[in-house]
Amino acid sequence: CTDELTGLLNRRGFYELAQNKIDSYSYTKGSGLVIYGDMDGLKKINDSLGHDIGDKAIQLEAEILKSVFGSSDIIGRLGGDEFGIVSFNKKEEDIILVQEKIDKKCKQIMKEQSLEFELSITLGCIEFTEEMSELTILLINADKNMYKNKNFKKSSKTNQKHLETKIIL
Repeated sequence: CTDELTGLLNRRGFYELAQNKIDSYSYTKGSGLVIYGDMDGLKKINDSLGHDIGDKAIQLEAEILKSVFGSSDIIGRLGGDEFGIVSFNKKEEDIILVQEKIDKKCKQIMKEQSLEFELSITLGCIEFTEEMSELTILLINADKNMYKNKNFKKSSKTNQKHLETKIIL
């Protein structure tokens, strides 16, 4: 159940392994995060530079995720440019540091490899507990939170551009 492009778990493998681990972990009163990640701008990369470069962007993002999350965490490519992660012993407020680490690694790789595209991903998360441990529902909620974060990112960039324009004028 491995994704050919990234070497991560594919959707089916992710769902099976993640649900089993969540069940056993939450049974012992453990908790953690279910994280939904969606790459920023992959359509633009595919449309302007081609699907081979888009595939490279997906592979690089997968490597970054593997380097940021621990060996006991579960990472899967859910499809296209979407990733699912189950990370243990983390709380919702930890996602800020995780996002910062990923952003830093993206910038580092862009610089080291002189990439002709921007490498970026937006995350959303929700905590799983013994009472809330159904992966499908958790992913739906993490996805909703990811879209809130994506919209915030877009509005921040728009406001930043507007600010820059005002300063220039």
